[in-house]
Amino acid sequence: MSEPVATERCDTVIVDDDESSRTLLDKFLRVRGHVPGCARSLAEARPMLGEDCKRVILDLNLPDGRGTEVLRQIRDENRPIKVAVTTGVSDRLLLAEVSMLQPDAFFVKPVDLMELMSWMKSVA
Repeated sequence: MSEPVATERCDTVIVDDDESSRTLLDKFLRVRGHVPGCARSLAEARPMLGEDCKRVILDLNLPDGRGTEVLRQIRDENRPIKVAVTTGVSDRLLLAEVSMLQPDAFFVKPVDLMELMSWMKSVA
């Protein structure tokens, strides 16, 4: 089971409340040499956005709010963190809000892992 990583310096934060998605992404990235950290909620994700964090893979529907809150925080603070939004939602208002926040990538679930890896290489 992927648990939040508080002590390990991670280069990529995976924010997803779905354990199977989180675990799959965690294993996929580790095998490819990345050091991911996993968060199930906004509360777990925020402290992981330290100076070592280069990328966030962000689900929109989380138990304690919307992933857009993390994206907005990153944009408002002008942090040099690249953000890929992953979602299965079709809510037009939510998707318009996401678009206004200008994520660096957008993936519809289920995420194509090779496309995700291609994006990660392009923003490395």
